[in-house]
Amino acid sequence: MGIFQDLFSNFKVLTRWMPSRFSARSGRWTLALLALPAAIACSNKVDNSINRLPIPDTTTDQTSLPSDATSLAGDATNLAGEITQASANCDCLAVGQWFRFDSLQLTTLDGIKHPVIGTLNNLWKNDIKSYYLNFYFQITILSADSVTFRVVNGARISDTPQTPTDGIYATCLLDSADSIDTQATIVLPRQGCKLGESAPSGINVYAGTPIYTKNCAPTLPVQHAIPVRNAVLTGEMHSDCSSIDSGLVVQGNFSKAALGKICTCITIGSQPADVCEQVIPTYKGAATGDPLCDGCNDHYKSLQSLLEAFGDLQYGCIGDDGGPAVCLTATYSAQRIEQVPPSCPKK
Repeated sequence: MGIFQDLFSNFKVLTRWMPSRFSARSGRWTLALLALPAAIACSNKVDNSINRLPIPDTTTDQTSLPSDATSLAGDATNLAGEITQASANCDCLAVGQWFRFDSLQLTTLDGIKHPVIGTLNNLWKNDIKSYYLNFYFQITILSADSVTFRVVNGARISDTPQTPTDGIYATCLLDSADSIDTQATIVLPRQGCKLGESAPSGINVYAGTPIYTKNCAPTLPVQHAIPVRNAVLTGEMHSDCSSIDSGLVVQGNFSKAALGKICTCITIGSQPADVCEQVIPTYKGAATGDPLCDGCNDHYKSLQSLLEAFGDLQYGCIGDDGGPAVCLTATYSAQRIEQVPPSCPKK
């Protein structure tokens, strides 16, 4: 019994020595470690020194291992392979799962690092963190070789986080004509966890609350949202399906004609969206504000003018209207969410 007591003691030392990422919960290490005492007991002398792994005798014929130990070690290897394969395939994906963007950063405008990019990225970063800017992805169709997402914007509906420490604000979905319908569909080819380039699609960018919007565009088909068109996305699912990582907006654009119809209210730091005040459909900008911002209010300025104040726009792409458009590329990431926001109330 002494040799098995020593082995058990070494087994406990070994499990304490192993880093947490190789802990028994991974499955494959448990089986492999259980197989180790049987193999050593039959083929090697036990090294009783403290905190030292047994050094195998390389001259020993490993084929002499008892068949049960060899079989158990083989099972551990097979199980490890099955776990790796399942992770690589992202079999944990399912229809009905939801994800929310936790980052969206422009990388180029018209193929260059336009001077306005840093300012826009800081504004978007703050709006995403404060839940004024929300992109939700819902899996609606899933197969071994493709995944279809419903994309919808959200609007913040709470003044304070849901709990004092989580920093998560309640939102609602802008997914019906009762509010503003920002829905779009994106289809990406899929190989396991890797998501290839999607078919070109339109994405809308809404920020604010249902009442106080940070962009004002009363004459566009999707009111008060920046229309990004011909967007092509790629990404990679995390192996446990908890996130979309390494996301790229390979291409996209917004037309010059649409840009000229969008006005924006810039908030600084932690300023709430209500400093923008409600838009006024009868407002005439020429009287007291920006003449390009009819139907908004004095807090809004032409987005086109603001962008061009940082440097000329080249309009190097062709928009969905056939006219000139600003090209863009970006990065993004998204986290899985369990609580699905409700639809926004009627306007």
